[in-house]
Parts: sequence; structure tokens; C-alpha cells
Amino acid sequence: MENKEALLIVSYGGPEEIKDVEPFLNRLLFGKKVPEIRRQTALQKYYNRHGHSPIQQECRDLIHALSSLIQKKNDSTLPFVIYWGNLYAPPLLNETIQQMSHDGISSFVLFLTSSFDSPQSCQRYLQAVQKGIEEIQTGCSLDLNHIENDSTTDQPIDNRFIINKTAFYSNRFKKPNDISMSFVKTPFFLNHPSYLRASADALLETLAKNSLDHCFTEDAAFDQENEPLILFSTHSLPIQDAIAAHYQEQFEEHCQHVIQMIDSPNQSLNWKLVFQSRSGSPFESWTEPSLENEIRQYKKSHPNWNRLIVSPIGFFLENMETVYDLDVELAQLCQELEITLYRVPTFGRKSRVVQMIVDFL
Repeated sequence: MENKEALLIVSYGGPEEIKDVEPFLNRLLFGKKVPEIRRQTALQKYYNRHGHSPIQQECRDLIHALSSLIQKKNDSTLPFVIYWGNLYAPPLLNETIQQMSHDGISSFVLFLTSSFDSPQSCQRYLQAVQKGIEEIQTGCSLDLNHIENDSTTDQPIDNRFIINKTAFYSNRFKKPNDISMSFVKTPFFLNHPSYLRASADALLETLAKNSLDHCFTEDAAFDQENEPLILFSTHSLPIQDAIAAHYQEQFEEHCQHVIQMIDSPNQSLNWKLVFQSRSGSPFESWTEPSLENEIRQYKKSHPNWNRLIVSPIGFFLENMETVYDLDVELAQLCQELEITLYRVPTFGRKSRVVQMIVDFL
């Protein structure tokens, strides 16, 4: 990409303490007709983890890795500062864009912590960025969700990570604050070769760590009835949204590439794409099969089967959909069905992926 001054990382956000949970959900659910029972269920999920979602620290770790690599490259065409903004938790995106304007940033590269295209990810993020820029330019209120008292922590949130101080301050002092802002978004990367390799490596590492890698070698010999099942999971979406974004096709392609990378010469691996964490209207049709239903059906048809590998390929970083929906709720289901669950970690902070992001710049 052409020379840009800054990198803006946009993510979903999440609470880090009990006192952060209600403000987070207020932003997330603002303007939506959500039954109170669903809101209480969401609250309880976070309370069960003491109000903590790992997504915030995951973003900080990613930014640290990116900063280190950019600094190491010492390339003047790379961004000299990284900004971070979330949709629903501090540092809030609109406040970050205001900070960027104050710092004299006129052009930046936008990276979304979502590898794929869908209305719920890319399009929502892009609309929020564009709205934030418009509000800066028009002087409108910066409160995207009209929530009062957005500060949910006693300490200020740091949304700016300076890589090259000389370039940063030189840029800041030579430009007025009322500049226009433009950006270029990095491409979708679900099926980028580096991301596919990171996905395959994460799966292989989990197999090796749990002594399951022998099941996928050339001389593997085991009961087909008890063959390990690999389920690749991503977030469930309303069918109409999924069709419009070619959502399922994007992930089917990813799965097929990863399987080709790890497939043994003497057998076809047992795998399937499934959908998890459905959270919308029960009156809409959503992508199928669901993760839970697939497991129940497979167990019913394979009574002796007891080894399940789940790779959450739809989630770039660890978040509540992985550490709670999989590590707690799915683990409970597997225990009831006498199935051993092996969960593959997310791989958005792998060095191969960090390098891919920097290469985009």
C-alpha cells in the first residue's frame, strides 16, 4: 500500500471487570429489541468469568507484536503510530478517531480483527469508522451510541502506540487539527496463504500436544467408529446475511485448504464446518448445522466415538465465544456425552499472521 501515517486496529471489545459488563452490554444492545431474558443470560455469562473477556488483552498483545515488527523493519513507508478502537468497549472507536484527528493524522491503514466478509463484521466496522470520521469533520457529537458516562475505568484508556516518536511529533506539529482523513482497508485474509498455514499449524500443534497426531499419519490404524472428528467452527449468522456475503463458501474454502495441508496420504480426514454462538431472533433461519446439534447427531450414529477436535476458525482472537461458549458450555456437553474435547486455540497473534499484517501495509 502507499505510504500511510498510521495503522488503526478496530475490534469488537469486551469488559475486563465486573463493573465494565453493563456499560458494554448497553452499547452492544442499544436500539435492539432484545428480550430481557436474553440480556440476563448475557450478563450471567460475563459474571461467570468475573466480568472478564480476553479480547482486550489479546488486542494489546497483537499491537505489541505489530509495533515490535514495524520498529525492527525500520522502514519509513510503514506507519509510525498504531491506534486501537473498539465498537463496544474502551478504547471506543469514536474517541480514537478524535485522538487521531488531534494528532494530525490525515491518512491511515484500517485493519479489522475479522478475517472474513459479513454484515456483522466488516460492514459494521466500516460504517462505524466512516461515521466517526464524518462526526469529526462536521463537529457532531462523538457519542456513537448516545450512552452517557462512557468512562468505565478509573484510569484513562491508552488508544495510541507510538512506534517512531520523531516521525510522529514531526507529523503532529506540522498539520492543523481540522484536517480531513482518508483510509485504506487491508484485504480479507481468511484464505490468505499465511493465514491458512497458521490455521493448519494451530491444528497440528493441538494434535501433537494431545498425542493425536499419530491418527493422521501414513501408517495410522484405528477403529473407524472411533476416528477423531474435526469440527471447524465459526459464528452462526442469519441465512440471508450469510448468502449475501458468501459466508459459508468463504469458510468451506478455508477448511478444504487446511485439510489439504495436514491430510494423510492413506485416508480422508473426518471433518465438517459448523456454526456456533447463535444469538439472534428465534424466528429467523440461521446457518446450520449448529455445533451442538452436529455433536449430538454424530454421537447418536457413532456410539463408540469419543474424541472431538474443535478449531474456531471464525474467531481471529480469543473472546467469549471461545473461552466460554467452547471451553465452558461445549465442554459440559462433551462431558455429558463422554466425549474428550480438544480445543484448538485461535491463531491471530501467530508470528506468521503478524508478518502478514505488516506485509499488507
